[in-house]
Amino acid sequence: MTEETKKRRGFWKKLWDKVVGRDEREPGPSGRVQFLEVIEHREAEGPLSIPSCAEGFDFSVQYHVVWSLNDGTYDDLLKRIGWHEENLRHDILERIWSIGRDFYPHDPSSAEQRMNERLRGGWCYDTADQKKVRCEVRVRVNSDARIAEKQQGHYEQLVAMDCDHMLKLRRMANVRCELEGWQQVVEDFGSAIAVVHAARLVDPEVAVVFANLAEERKKSAASLVNVLHTATRDHLQVGLYEFANAYDLAVRSFMQQQGLSAGTLADAFEATAQNSNQD
Repeated sequence: MTEETKKRRGFWKKLWDKVVGRDEREPGPSGRVQFLEVIEHREAEGPLSIPSCAEGFDFSVQYHVVWSLNDGTYDDLLKRIGWHEENLRHDILERIWSIGRDFYPHDPSSAEQRMNERLRGGWCYDTADQKKVRCEVRVRVNSDARIAEKQQGHYEQLVAMDCDHMLKLRRMANVRCELEGWQQVVEDFGSAIAVVHAARLVDPEVAVVFANLAEERKKSAASLVNVLHTATRDHLQVGLYEFANAYDLAVRSFMQQQGLSAGTLADAFEATAQNSNQD
């Protein structure tokens, strides 16, 4: 056989190994060809029925298996899976059967967690040629169909309650944000008459709010000035002139700070008197 023929046969052999799933590494120190790990994923053909702590209700357990072989081809792995697949279902059942009895039928999540903890790490099967095939199993657990049907209405109510709660929280956050924003606007611009007129150019609703605010502040100021005037007059009548002067200075200072005039106060006094008569 010529060197060129050997090269061609080597190329086709490598190609065939790729097709069948066998991947060769470089020969080790001993000269023996080492193979990479080959794996196969399998889903159970049907679920396992595992009894719960409530008699008459079973968990439905679906399992997923990862088979692996460290030293062999993909065909070798499939052959060994065929040898042990029937035993696998029984072995899984044996490992998780008693776990179901620890949980109520409406709590599949907790049962699933415990079962996967029990199956963690997997196990190996020995074969006649002393090659071990390994399996790792994960399970998904569902409630009994009758329990799931009963729970549906309750979970619909729970979802509605959660959505309503989140909606209220969102509304509260929006209101807080808007209130803080408008509060800052009012504090920045106050209730001067010029602000009221300027607001009419911006938004009619905003103009109404500022006008109402200005009116309320004017009435409140008039009420306070009225109280101070009364106090001044009363102290003058009893001869407490120092206190009367102090109240008078307080009235004048307050009117100056608020930008109030005698005419403005007169209007406010008249409006306050009318409201009192109506009450």
